Amino acid sequence: NFHSENRNDLHPADEAVFSQAHDWDRPEQSLTSVDEQTFYRRLNSFTSSEEVLSFISCKLQTLPDTLAAGALQRICEVERKDGDEKLPKEILKNRVFQALCIQCEQEPSGLPDTVLVTTLQALTLLHVDPHSSLVLSLVAECQRRLKAGG
Repeated sequence: NFHSENRNDLHPADEAVFSQAHDWDRPEQSLTSVDEQTFYRRLNSFTSSEEVLSFISCKLQTLPDTLAAGALQRICEVERKDGDEKLPKEILKNRVFQALCIQCEQEPSGLPDTVLVTTLQALTLLHVDPHSSLVLSLVAECQRRLKAGG
């Protein structure tokens, strides 16, 4: 019911949706014209941070804030599944990962409440520096919303 109300209708099992997924392979494809559900389905199919970062790398310029936060969350999920307590240095130094962090840091007010909190939780579970500008920005936005009655 939720999906129907929000125009995120689930496709019947016999209906092919692969044509949408292939649109993501084209760097010139605007993310705003592609279904978010397809993006998340594809994102969740990746089993390594490198796969997520590679997928996101050609889409950074058009990636909406909520999808950037979703990519950060997926990176954290994948790293936690590997049993790591911290993000590996090669991930932290990766230019795509840094660009995702900057995007989420600069526009946390555009993130829905659940995305904001889940992203912050994912980063803290992997012991990302609590004094990093990203974590401080997300915490400040959470505090602002709480003070405003959110």
